[in-house]
Amino acid sequence: MLSYLHVTGRTLIMGDLHGCYQQLLAGLSRLGFAPERGDCLIALGDLTDRGADNLACLRLLLQPWFHTVRGNHEQLMLTALLGGSRQARQLWFCNGGRWYERLEEIEQAEIMSLCHEHINRLPYAMEITTRERHRVGVVHADPVFNHWQQLVECLRAPSPDPEVLEQLLWQRARLNQLRKQPRRSAPAPLSRQEIRGEGPQIAGIDLVCLGHTPLSGEAPWASGNLLWLDNGTCAGHELIILDADSWLQEHPLVGAPRTDSYA
Repeated sequence: MLSYLHVTGRTLIMGDLHGCYQQLLAGLSRLGFAPERGDCLIALGDLTDRGADNLACLRLLLQPWFHTVRGNHEQLMLTALLGGSRQARQLWFCNGGRWYERLEEIEQAEIMSLCHEHINRLPYAMEITTRERHRVGVVHADPVFNHWQQLVECLRAPSPDPEVLEQLLWQRARLNQLRKQPRRSAPAPLSRQEIRGEGPQIAGIDLVCLGHTPLSGEAPWASGNLLWLDNGTCAGHELIILDADSWLQEHPLVGAPRTDSYA
């Protein structure tokens, strides 16, 4: 449910990939990506659907330098292929998964193997310690709580709250509310029914990176220490890949206080 990663090279975090493998290769080439020097590529989930090279994107899961959290599109795939429900498969197909039908039988078997061995084990959240000793949280849609440790304790529980897991994959209320506010003003509180907490600052972590909501060329989009990276790559916008340490050095006010306790 939760994984930890210590990176000795650069911590490169990218927005939702959605099958855009060639854009990824071009971005990594521009950045001089060097796994042999400890560089790691961290994804926010949603590796597939809507783009042209879905199988190539899923094969990234076999690379030791690649790490990702679970996105809602991974969950749609798992439910469709492992759950055996016709309705679940149709829901996935309606959300971009119809590429699976066009694969050769041997390729479909490869996808099933990846589902069982890798995708089914993807964490809902990841905590990264970077080369510069920054602590970066990664979730797909929303961190749900306003203190990172609350999310950690929830995901470490024997039976994590299904509502929290759902929000980690699908929640847009916080971002939608923040984007309605003038950039220099404090955001209005969200209701408890919408989200568990108020405001853009997540305590107990330096930075939280998120995807899920395509921002149509506006990413990276930051508020407090929350940073959204889904730029809408499958709609023709640039794939965002940024160095977490460089971002935090260039935006020092983004870092949240590393408090050890919460209310």
